[in-house]
Amino acid sequence: MIRSEAEYNKAQRDLELALAMLEHERAHWLDEGMTEDEALAMLEPMRLRIAELGDRIDLFERVRAGDLSMFVTLEHVGKALIAARLARGLSQREFADLISVHESQVSRDERNEYHGVRRERLSDLMAALGLQLQGRFRLEGAVVHPPPAPTPLPGTAPQAREP
Repeated sequence: MIRSEAEYNKAQRDLELALAMLEHERAHWLDEGMTEDEALAMLEPMRLRIAELGDRIDLFERVRAGDLSMFVTLEHVGKALIAARLARGLSQREFADLISVHESQVSRDERNEYHGVRRERLSDLMAALGLQLQGRFRLEGAVVHPPPAPTPLPGTAPQAREP
């Protein structure tokens, strides 16, 4: 899970580079006499890595836009807390200041996805972020970033985003 704008920006750069490399490799295989299907088969591992990176970016963008619907059980509470912080537009430092702890504590908790944190503390953290669990995690109030338009991968048809 992408946890910061810096990680998000790096992932976007990595995706752009990977897409360029994919197209370069595709052209190479076609120049070597392969059919389109053969070239795509050769590039399948790279396409899968690109799709995974795209999924990570998409998840971050959805979370930042306030969509926490993918976190549906108490096992997801750690990821939901991280997602709520991102949706609120808070850095780890800003969140630490909000809850009166050192930034390193927030970093450690997020790295461990809040495993082992007491229930009372989880409740306090959720309250600080306005995060409620009502069958699904739902973020109250406005979010900082609107959802982006989906970007299709080369060789795939655009897909509608699930609500």
